[in-house]
Amino acid sequence: MKAVDHAIAVTKQNEAKLIVVHIIPSQLRSGVYSSNIAVPTSSDYLKRTDEEVDMWFEKIKVKAAQMHIEIETKVVSSGYSAGQIIVDLAEKEKVNLIVVGTRGMTGFKKLLLGSVALEVVTYSHCDVMVVK
Repeated sequence: MKAVDHAIAVTKQNEAKLIVVHIIPSQLRSGVYSSNIAVPTSSDYLKRTDEEVDMWFEKIKVKAAQMHIEIETKVVSSGYSAGQIIVDLAEKEKVNLIVVGTRGMTGFKKLLLGSVALEVVTYSHCDVMVVK
């Protein structure tokens, strides 16, 4: 939500439109997370995930409405990495700034888990604001 707060502030300052994206790996929808690991995919699990996304989007929409900001929400399910999806969507939508949050992982954890923020910063066509 810290990244959202920054995005709303920048959007308001520049009288722009805010696009909020939530990415769900397509493997979670299909029940397979990798070639070797099956993820228990039940309709209850997917329903809870959808409800959580709706809850977050609603909170963000309320914040944006309070600031009189135009907002669009998108849920994207793809086999590509989250960073690649963000970069591709930003190019398609002709975005001027990407605001992305980070969990602040460093060292071995970052190498092991990867970093969406790092991928976005590396490959983005536009400026990126990383909020810790």
